[in-house]
Amino acid sequence: MVIDPSFDIEQIRPETKYLIVKYDLSSFVSSHQHECFHKELQAIAKHTGLSVAAVDKKTTIEQLSDEDLAKLGLKRINNDG
Repeated sequence: MVIDPSFDIEQIRPETKYLIVKYDLSSFVSSHQHECFHKELQAIAKHTGLSVAAVDKKTTIEQLSDEDLAKLGLKRINNDG
C-alpha cells in the first residue's frame, strides 16, 4: 500500500513506539474524507510499526479519559503527593 506523500513522518528517536496525530476535525468536508484519513493512518502504522492514534487538535492529553490513555499505551500519573 502506498502512503500518501502529503504525510511527512520523521521518527525522532529509534525507541519511538507511538505516533499521536493531532488534526482539525472540522477540516474534513465529508465522512468519506475522514475515513480516508484514518485508512492512511492505518497504513502509516503498518509501514512504520508504530502505534498510531488520532486526536482532534482541540483536545489536550489531559482531557483524555484513563481508558483513552490506556489505548495509547499511556497511564495517568497523579502528582498529589
